[in-house]
Amino acid sequence: MIKTFFFDFGRVLVNFDHDIIINKIAKISDKSKDKIRNVILKPKALIGIDLGTITEKTIYNNMEKELNTGLTYDEFIPIWNSIFEIKQDMIDFLYHIKEKYEIIMLSNISPLHRDFLFNTYPEVKVFNSYVLSCDIGERKPDKEIYEIALTKTKSQPEECIFIDDMKENADGAKELGINGIQFSTLNTLKTELKAYNINI
Repeated sequence: MIKTFFFDFGRVLVNFDHDIIINKIAKISDKSKDKIRNVILKPKALIGIDLGTITEKTIYNNMEKELNTGLTYDEFIPIWNSIFEIKQDMIDFLYHIKEKYEIIMLSNISPLHRDFLFNTYPEVKVFNSYVLSCDIGERKPDKEIYEIALTKTKSQPEECIFIDDMKENADGAKELGINGIQFSTLNTLKTELKAYNINI
């Protein structure tokens, strides 16, 4: 019997679009959008901020070194945080299932984005507990983050479901015995949950 849900954040509870950052920077830079993307969204740097090993200040400093936008760090932060849009149907779903199930957030996220989302969308504070990559120095789909997540609940792995938009992350949970579902839409999720005798 399912007792606990783990939820990813990005593209499950909120939509996000990095192109918003690129487009805003492009308006004040003489560099191409491809150049801006390569400077700001370097995969190694994005992994680093998720793990808390580097900060967004590092990304800003590198941006100014290579793009020379003239932005101050305080002006950069709102641009960096402008990528999100809450998915109200999923927030409503969380409040509904919390009446019967434990819900835990399990997400790769940077400190600035964590603080921005919690302050801007206080409704996401509905969770019983939080397992965030930037707080623990571990990141999906590495097994360590799922092991830490399981310490936050009394439920056994087979009594848990992890919902993530990325298949590799859902599969990572499955390797520890957690049921994993790749998220696409709320309606599809509700259909898939019926296989676990959960009708919502």
